[in-house]
Amino acid sequence: PHWRPRTKDLVRKKIKKATNLLEVDTAHTGYNAGRTYVVKFDTARRCNEWMSKLRYYSRKRISRVQNKSGTEKRQEWARLFQKTPLYRQSIVCIIIANFLVNIIQA
Repeated sequence: PHWRPRTKDLVRKKIKKATNLLEVDTAHTGYNAGRTYVVKFDTARRCNEWMSKLRYYSRKRISRVQNKSGTEKRQEWARLFQKTPLYRQSIVCIIIANFLVNIIQA
């Protein structure tokens, strides 16, 4: 049966009492904004398999992030720069200037 806890404290109490549960806390600054996910497995073996896979892929991702190539570092910098208000305002100014130049030429 599916259950939906109302508060984080309730989740913690159920986790302490139940077995074969996997709790995943996400980063507050990440995509999932600090949410906690709880997955219930039918067997302890299956739960342990998932935990080992999660550990493996998280280690793999961490090593990939630490060993970025020069191109990947520049792409990350460009993505961060494109999210800044200065970049967006500059693009708006260029579009408006282009529009005005087209009106003057017409």
